[in-house]
Amino acid sequence: MDTTGFDDNIEPYRNACDYIIPCIMSHMPIDLLIIMLGTNDTKERYHLSPNEIVYSLEELVKKTLNYFYWCDKKVEILLISPVPLKDELVDDEFSLLSIKKSKALPKLYETLASKYGIHYLNASLFVNSLGCDNIHLSEENHTQLSNALVTKIQNILC
Repeated sequence: MDTTGFDDNIEPYRNACDYIIPCIMSHMPIDLLIIMLGTNDTKERYHLSPNEIVYSLEELVKKTLNYFYWCDKKVEILLISPVPLKDELVDDEFSLLSIKKSKALPKLYETLASKYGIHYLNASLFVNSLGCDNIHLSEENHTQLSNALVTKIQNILC
């Protein structure tokens, strides 16, 4: 999944809203669902504001919560705001506006998580930089985030 809920003719089949329920069904039983999306939604070709990205993410969260409700399953959900894009981007799909949008997402994600009573983690508090393209996590970044996730997951499930 690459976008919270948007189709893309250039990179098809990456819409999380379309894919989330089949994905959940294929992985049941689930104790904890972790959602970390939003960076790709800041791409220029989508022309989305940070609020529109979060509206789409909210639809994804509601769809997921409704599915678990009707299945009578108690599943914890952890929403992770992605690390904001860095100013030194090496990619034509993202612009200075994309960077600005990505920096607005953590606070909006935190508000969304609070609204639905789901867990939240701001990845940028644990990842001190990004990989060589200034978009994706490096091996070191993955280690930093996974260390934070160990503690967060233990707090959620234990």
